[in-house]
Amino acid sequence: MANTDKVRRLSVMDQLYGLLKEKIERNEWLPGDRLPSENELAKTYGVSRMSVRMALQKLVALELLEVKNGGGYFVKDFQFRKVVEHVSGMMLHNIDYEDFNQFRALIEVQSLELLRGKALRPRDLKTMSDCCQAMDAAARARDPEAFARADYEFHRQICLMSGNGMFVYSYELVGPLFLEYLSQHYDADKLVPPIRDAAPGVDYYADAVRYHEEIVQALRSGDIQRAKEIVACFTHAPQGGAL
Repeated sequence: MANTDKVRRLSVMDQLYGLLKEKIERNEWLPGDRLPSENELAKTYGVSRMSVRMALQKLVALELLEVKNGGGYFVKDFQFRKVVEHVSGMMLHNIDYEDFNQFRALIEVQSLELLRGKALRPRDLKTMSDCCQAMDAAARARDPEAFARADYEFHRQICLMSGNGMFVYSYELVGPLFLEYLSQHYDADKLVPPIRDAAPGVDYYADAVRYHEEIVQALRSGDIQRAKEIVACFTHAPQGGAL
């Protein structure tokens, strides 16, 4: 009986961790915001304070939250430069762009395949549209850091929508490499073309935004194959069935 109780408590903690993490991911709590107290969260979600504390500590370990002097949990501010400065993860592990794109293909195309036949939630599509708007704003400002972050969040959302926790976990693990990869493709004037044989003189920032918007439109209309074809342009993935 003790083991059964322990599994149930851990399950509650994991569920709560997922709920709190999702609120941070969806910017319901912004960097610098203080979370409700442990007692308040326990009351809101109908769980024990210990489950709340364990979930919060897990978020702290992942550096999504921090504990400041005086107590309380605060959402940490993501700093893009910390990801790409000092040591290059891609160089350290001898990862080239083709290696990286093959990995993305395995995850993203299969994530889209898992959406086939599913009724997508409007809020998920809105999250993707919001990423497109953030990319567009960054493109107009020629802000490569903001553009890269929005691009990463867009593709991570595809993994989240698939419902496969392993895909999400893998994508989050490779997040720093993803941002490093993007940072080497973007600069203040242009976006190096992710599409092979792209025409010269194209505004690659605007072009990338357009392709991401087309993915959202394809998903909204239920055209999974079209969404996969567009992703394949970026990752050079097979355009056919599941990988």
